[in-house]
Amino acid sequence: KDSMYNTPNTFGIYVLALVAEWVEAQGGLTTMAARNANKAQMLYDLIDRYPGVFKGHAVKHSRSQMNVT
Repeated sequence: KDSMYNTPNTFGIYVLALVAEWVEAQGGLTTMAARNANKAQMLYDLIDRYPGVFKGHAVKHSRSQMNVT
């Protein structure tokens, strides 16, 4: 009567908890955002230094920190 139609994704919930604990141990979301911004900047600086190797599609002010564009 009051049971669930489907079993919840318990493994996904477990992995989410592990990742959340890891992010917190690294300093939290603010620290992770700063680290990722730094990594993206280093990558784009390298790409800009060698324009013959890779030419991005996005203008500089619209570049993604998640995907090289």
